[in-house]
Amino acid sequence: MHWAYFVVIFVNTLFVLGMVFIERKKPSTVISWSIIMLLMPIIGLILYALIGGSLSFKTRRMLRRKAVRSKELKDLVNQQKAQIQSEEVSASGVEAKYKQLIMHNLNTCDSMLTHNNKLKFFTSGKDKVEALLKDIDCAKKSINICYYIFATDNIGMIVLKKLIEKANQGVEVNLLVDAVGSLRSDRREFEKLVHGGGRYAEFFPPLFGMRLFNIRINYRNHRKIVVIDNKIGYVGGINIRDDHMGSVKRLSPWTDLHLRVEGDSVIDLQKTFLKDWRFSYKKKDFDETYINRFFEKGKNEAGVAMQVVTSGPDDDGAQIEMNLINMITKAKKYILIQSPYFVPDESFMTALRIAINSGVKVRIMLSKTPDKKIVYYCSLSYLKDLVDYGAVVYMREGFIHSKVVNVDGEIASMGTCNTDVRSFSLNFEVNVMIYDKPTSMQLVDIFENDVLHSEVVGKAWFKNLSPFVKMSKSVCRLFSAIL
Repeated sequence: MHWAYFVVIFVNTLFVLGMVFIERKKPSTVISWSIIMLLMPIIGLILYALIGGSLSFKTRRMLRRKAVRSKELKDLVNQQKAQIQSEEVSASGVEAKYKQLIMHNLNTCDSMLTHNNKLKFFTSGKDKVEALLKDIDCAKKSINICYYIFATDNIGMIVLKKLIEKANQGVEVNLLVDAVGSLRSDRREFEKLVHGGGRYAEFFPPLFGMRLFNIRINYRNHRKIVVIDNKIGYVGGINIRDDHMGSVKRLSPWTDLHLRVEGDSVIDLQKTFLKDWRFSYKKKDFDETYINRFFEKGKNEAGVAMQVVTSGPDDDGAQIEMNLINMITKAKKYILIQSPYFVPDESFMTALRIAINSGVKVRIMLSKTPDKKIVYYCSLSYLKDLVDYGAVVYMREGFIHSKVVNVDGEIASMGTCNTDVRSFSLNFEVNVMIYDKPTSMQLVDIFENDVLHSEVVGKAWFKNLSPFVKMSKSVCRLFSAIL
């Protein structure tokens, strides 16, 4: 028994050294895993084997190879970079003010700035699905749909039956779900879509079809993207599951945010979907002719200026987090943040502290009713630090699932990315950047409406927490880097 124990300690030591010298993980991540492996060597070894390792070089290379690399699209990106640098393009006040932010997104993830976008926000899952079903019903060519969670419950079956109906009509339907997020979904129901003429794939499926055995369980496709006929896009926080419709009493009222967009930013949503789809759907080799049919330029009409920003563990830049930090550093008046979880890394926390010390008002809103206690306790630890600095923190009644950062009511980022280390570093995410004051003010109004249903938690509130909660938030913070 003793020799087996020492073997485990030796293997754990090799893993830790690998994190430091080969994977070059953040010090906070290395420390978290080191504590677990020291206190619980065997359990720590098993956990690291399941969820601790980085994506393999082969997987990273394959993901990058499946990205859409149309020469025409690349030329457009390079052309826009040159125009912005040379100031050939006349920009509005908001775009001119945030030119460096626009350039940053172009350089990090080829995020095209488009101007002809028409947007509609949804704060209700039922309203979003109602609109989505209408758009699906009107589809003539193709429906590309990706969800982290696509349940085969009541609302899921309604959407799935509509997709099967459109596939039977000859519309190309491609459905991609995350294997972990949709773990409890009945795969036999998805196969009905295949029998009806559609296509279905899982992102990072489990080995040998064993649902509970997935060596890449730590890396989740958290994106929610729908692109219909290359012209209409959906992106945001609302999944296809009954609780996102507000039907689960414990988490009710459910507050969320989703976006419907028409315009050229749909092209970047399409690019993101096709990269994930081509990686996951192994049965067909997609040539350039096939891919190009998914891209159509819209009418050059005036509208909202936008960029689509993506990030994932296949890239090293944590683009969405860097975009958000860039936004925070440009704030002059206020920063509004809504997220179900608040477990940022030190870079994000430092940016917020600098903003507060510079006179910027920081207001953060989370859920009063947590769905994950460990993450909730960890969030409280970080929120207390910011309250001590001068931030205003709200706890919204029920569960808030919105993911949005708004700066000065001029620019906003919203989409699928939570304000936590998992979304920043481990998940595949997609956000949209909005450069338009009237539209950003719509999001301010949504925030202020949620304030009416929230409790302000200040220093006294944190001081009066029970000893158990105080201890829990301190302990959970030790493992924040791997939550």
